[in-house]
Amino acid sequence: MLKATMRYGAVRAKVMAMQGKLLTEDDFSRLCECTGLSDIVSYLRGHKGWGDIIAELPTPVTPDRLVRAVSERVWRESEKLYRFSNIDDKTFLRFSLCRGEYTLILAAMRRLISEDSGGDEAAYGFYRIKSSVDTTALATCKNWEELLDAVSGSIFEGGLRKLTADPDTRLPNYREASVLLENTYYREVFSYISKKYAGLGKMQLEELLGREADLLNIISLLRLQRYFPGSLEKADRLLIPIHYRLSPALTEAIIRARNEAEALELLKKSKYGQSFSDISGSRLESVYENAMSGFCRKLIRVAEPSVCTAQAYLALKEIECKRLLRVIEAVKCGIDPEKAL
Repeated sequence: MLKATMRYGAVRAKVMAMQGKLLTEDDFSRLCECTGLSDIVSYLRGHKGWGDIIAELPTPVTPDRLVRAVSERVWRESEKLYRFSNIDDKTFLRFSLCRGEYTLILAAMRRLISEDSGGDEAAYGFYRIKSSVDTTALATCKNWEELLDAVSGSIFEGGLRKLTADPDTRLPNYREASVLLENTYYREVFSYISKKYAGLGKMQLEELLGREADLLNIISLLRLQRYFPGSLEKADRLLIPIHYRLSPALTEAIIRARNEAEALELLKKSKYGQSFSDISGSRLESVYENAMSGFCRKLIRVAEPSVCTAQAYLALKEIECKRLLRVIEAVKCGIDPEKAL
């Protein structure tokens, strides 16, 4: 513990300060009362965790620019912790960039699918410098071949090159690409932790990323049970190829369950039972976010400090940004934001 405190005490202090600037449930309640995007901008401008970002935006703040600023916030927080970390841990924190790389790849695919030739905006500076993806080329690619060239050398290149492009669109299936990218990220980062990472907090990192993968797989299975029961036979193709505490036997039992209620009964008896004790009518994304938020806050608060402290905070920040984006989208579309949360 003394070694951990000496090496990571400053990181924990930094993370605690950053965590104190996250949006609270009260903040989200107030954001849900906003009747227009200008109200959201005004609220965020006065918030200690978002005022600096809003101040950088040109006025009037357009919806697209606001969404981009929120989306980039995790990258900015990653930069702060990356620069604050020692050399050994920078290698692991590099995977936080990979997490964002596949969102940029998917954004480029959506642009190609819509045949928008305008190109995306350049990625945030630190991200552009440190990423193994050529983000500038990715933002301006005009076809699948150019996209593949832009991701050359990244952990995603091999899988993407194996995808089959449709003869008419000359692009692979978007859903297949999305699943491939997410699965590649988790497989690579979990493999690195298990086989190569030798720093403090290795077991905590395995638990954090393993739990994250398990919960995402559970949510995918429940989504199929709730909305697409006829597709359950294809579930194996959609799941992250990691079994941490969600065993293959339990996964198969959930797939074979007759309905969502039966699947939940199985989950209630599992190690994740507390997270699924009462989710009737809940948004599945919220179930995942609540489970992960509680676990990450506990890690930051009581676990001995390590690089996992930084990773837990980044997970919290990503959840915050996703929730904020849903509120922004709901207000923009005239939908009750509380239903989006």
